[in-house]
Amino acid sequence: MLRPVDRDPMNLETLQLFRRAMGPHSRLDDPDVVHDFLKRVSDSLAGNKTNGPRLKGIRTQALFAQLILAMDGCELMLTVDAGDIYTDGFISSGDFLLTLRDGRRLLVEVKTVSRSYNGNGKINIERSANKSLRAKEVNGLRRAATLLGAEPFYAAYYEFVDHWALIRLEDLTPKGSNYTLKFSQDMVRNHMGDLGDRSIGVEPPIEIRSYPRAGHEPDLGAASEEGLYSVRIDRRTVHVGGKLITDPKDAEFAKFLGLYGHWAPKTVPAILGNKISYVSLYSEPEEPVEGQGFQIIGPLSYLFSRYFMVHTINNNRKPTALDIEATPSLIADFLARAPRDRQFPTWQFNMKPASTKASAGHSDR
Repeated sequence: MLRPVDRDPMNLETLQLFRRAMGPHSRLDDPDVVHDFLKRVSDSLAGNKTNGPRLKGIRTQALFAQLILAMDGCELMLTVDAGDIYTDGFISSGDFLLTLRDGRRLLVEVKTVSRSYNGNGKINIERSANKSLRAKEVNGLRRAATLLGAEPFYAAYYEFVDHWALIRLEDLTPKGSNYTLKFSQDMVRNHMGDLGDRSIGVEPPIEIRSYPRAGHEPDLGAASEEGLYSVRIDRRTVHVGGKLITDPKDAEFAKFLGLYGHWAPKTVPAILGNKISYVSLYSEPEEPVEGQGFQIIGPLSYLFSRYFMVHTINNNRKPTALDIEATPSLIADFLARAPRDRQFPTWQFNMKPASTKASAGHSDR
């Protein structure tokens, strides 16, 4: 599992920023220079707080980095879009240099394909599923990858569906003299499986039960005028496929699946007599596939992207944070444990394009 190298960005990187920002005037013994630097940093942060596209780009890069850690398909990840860059010709540096567990090296440029709306407030599918790329930028990424001995890729985050596509540069869709990221084609050419992405299946339903304090269960007639009940939650239990999950790590992963997967949770109260004994957050597929013991709840990249977005934007989709404190080890730890050590089985499918060998789906059973 990847671990961060122990570095203190507030020390080393602050000094490097001071050197690069102030250039030949980077005199630490001049109070006016130091004051000017701090003011420029403050002004830049204040200005960027309202720069929606820039904030979105930074957040998407942070999300991709967290995905790499969660899916655990790499031996090394380096950010390459910061610091000094010197070149004898135009390059597009990319965002991440990855070394996969099979030894391949990938230079990845991360792109957000933003959600677009019509005048009536509804999502415009056509604009939300396409993003143009200039030929100069694409050729610059190709040249940088060649110089680094890596394969050039674009990682496209399609915001309107919370799905990722990792596309080889050579598979980009031509558009006149330029190129385009196109959702319908990129899903077929998707190499996210190379990074450890996989679709997860479990036995439905996933249920999170919230119990009031014993003796304080609300009466059915105690709702407010708005139809709300005042309840103090005493404990919660998690169930998968009708089985109570008691292991804390397994329960957390099950909650993660139920809250952020494709199955839309429903709130269902359990009534005993005239009292609400508990409230269930109940997740199951709307159209289950008959005749199998599991149902697909979604790819890891989709699940984690929804988790990340919930923790970095508000209800108006305005950014509140650029990254999350929680580490993605919740996913990697669960999947790394032997099936016999888990309290519920999963079915995992590593999907790859037809041009490469796809791993057959496997289950814990």
